[in-house]
Amino acid sequence: MKTQTEAVLEAFKALGNERSIAEIREWVTKEYGEKWKDFGTTMGDMVSQEVGGNKSSTVPARYRKKHGDGSCVSLFFTI
Repeated sequence: MKTQTEAVLEAFKALGNERSIAEIREWVTKEYGEKWKDFGTTMGDMVSQEVGGNKSSTVPARYRKKHGDGSCVSLFFTI
């Protein structure tokens, strides 16, 4: 079963580049239905600590830093 974090990453890959929370929510809801509600918190928690993400995030590190060389994947979204 896919998590909300995985669905958000899938939406970014499908839509590309900078996207609003509303755009991500719309894409995920279209693909998976009304399964999740709070996309803003989840997306905020997905920001890597190296670029200002919070340390208390419960999002697994594998979704916050994706490259084996230690470089960060930056998720860009607008409110």
